Amino acid sequence: MTAWAASEERVVVVACGHAVYRALTQRKGEFFKGVRISGVEVWCFPHPSGASSFWNFRKNVMLSSNFLNRLVKRSGIVMAR
Repeated sequence: MTAWAASEERVVVVACGHAVYRALTQRKGEFFKGVRISGVEVWCFPHPSGASSFWNFRKNVMLSSNFLNRLVKRSGIVMAR
């Protein structure tokens, strides 16, 4: 099992799917775009369920992987073991 931790001064939320992003931000979002609300970063990310055809394309899988890797590096998020 992998756990994720972030520094106390930075909170990052990755909203999985447009509906979750709208619920958190009250805004329409695009994948891989984010906003800051009350000091919290909220990013719109494709829902992982597979109900969407998004994940059927290697290009989209690579976009998602690159986004998460950049976000992790930029945010100082570390994997806990």
